[in-house]
Amino acid sequence: MNKKVLLNIFSLLSIQGVGYILPLITLPYLVRILGPNNYGVYGYSLAIIQYSILIIDFGFNLTVTKKISLNRDDKLIVSSVFWNVMACKLLLCIFTFLITVAWSRIDNTFAGANLAVLMSSYTMVIGILIFPIWLFQGKEEITKIALINISSKFLTVPLIFLLIDEPSDGWKVGLINGSGYIVAGIIGLHIVSRRNWIVWVKPTFSQMFREYASAWHIFISNASINIYTSSITVILGALTSPVTVGYFVAADKIRLAFQGLINPVSQALYPRINALMKESPAAGFKTIRLLLRAQGVFFFICSGFIFYLSPNIISFLYGESYKESIPILKILAWLPFIIAVSNVLGYQTLLVLNMERIFSRLVLVGGGIALVIIFPLIIYFGGYGAALTILIAEVSVNLLMLTTLIKKKVPIFKGQ
Repeated sequence: MNKKVLLNIFSLLSIQGVGYILPLITLPYLVRILGPNNYGVYGYSLAIIQYSILIIDFGFNLTVTKKISLNRDDKLIVSSVFWNVMACKLLLCIFTFLITVAWSRIDNTFAGANLAVLMSSYTMVIGILIFPIWLFQGKEEITKIALINISSKFLTVPLIFLLIDEPSDGWKVGLINGSGYIVAGIIGLHIVSRRNWIVWVKPTFSQMFREYASAWHIFISNASINIYTSSITVILGALTSPVTVGYFVAADKIRLAFQGLINPVSQALYPRINALMKESPAAGFKTIRLLLRAQGVFFFICSGFIFYLSPNIISFLYGESYKESIPILKILAWLPFIIAVSNVLGYQTLLVLNMERIFSRLVLVGGGIALVIIFPLIIYFGGYGAALTILIAEVSVNLLMLTTLIKKKVPIFKGQ
């Protein structure tokens, strides 16, 4: 693995680490100030906002990264891709905002002051819209934005402690966190302009349609994954109470903090593995096997750590009022390991081998399984049922991916 890839992994780890560690610094303070009910409303709002983020990303982070990686030295192609994708994302942003407003009108949770929590949280979507991280990933120039991204996130920490001091301040939390994303996006665009990576190319509907079409299968798979990730919180909020959502989200935040370590390695290696497969498939599969072993062992240890220390972690971060989160965290604890393995089998193998349709179908099956079991599990077991739904769906997808790769004789394991 060359020095540039290692630097990219370190930079993405820094960005991802800040994205998860900084909220953990403020998390104990927020859950105590807002309380289970208001923290549940905030968590419910973020889960709804994740739909907008899912739609705006639309799979571009993978398809466009790959396209730019293969054409990184052709400025005209990169520019055309950049402007057409940004136009695609802008249209999707307008659409998702209208849907979010419509949702707020039919969901009684957002009656009165709680509407401000949902609307302020939408600022995060604006930041993600304007931040072309896929361009940096495709050019393998991620180190250039790491420090600025970290700095923008650091600005939010003192604001949380200074401005959040009563249970009704959930809307301020959404606005503060969203502003960090917007600042990072603005600076990212400034770097693109300053380094002269692109020139103006007018977007066309035909090219935009091609971008949508190329990302469609990734979007479908991501939407299916969303059924047993963000949708769990939304359905939990619709069927239970904000307090139950608060307990679940508090536990899930800890799981996501560990799981977030997967993305930097995945994002840095995805363009590299694509390039290796083009040059030497043997070298590409060797990298995949190494990643599977290293990532699997590391996250198995992480998951065991979370499982056995769940009572201590919850007590230390949230206090005794969140003891209902302990059994939920024990169920969620094994997800970082399971998802670390599925990331290699799916993103780093199936997608790299241009098996997008197969990947989408497998994840869609996982989403279908989640839809079948989620309602009875939540109705009978509340937050525990929500956690079990995610676990069962992720294990199912993992087994399906593994079976598919073995049947197709893909040399994912040494000696095949």
